[in-house]
Amino acid sequence: MDREPEGYGIVKEAFESTSRFDKLQSVKCAMADCTLYARFTTRTGAAMGMNTILKATEKALEVLDREFPEMTVLALSGNCCTNKQEARCN
Repeated sequence: MDREPEGYGIVKEAFESTSRFDKLQSVKCAMADCTLYARFTTRTGAAMGMNTILKATEKALEVLDREFPEMTVLALSGNCCTNKQEARCN
């Protein structure tokens, strides 16, 4: 889903529908066996935004769940969450 026009646009629209400030910058995916890890990169304007990012990510995953009902969602924090500091996770 790395900027694929139709799919990325659908996820971006769902993500950004929850707030006028949150902007989805990219979704990077990595596969391990049958598990897909998706990392959402966002901008939140002047807000810290962790709560709104969670809400927006849940909305984007709801859209994916409707398209792929066999999908199971498991949320993980990779200790890359930032509170007004630069993220150093790649």
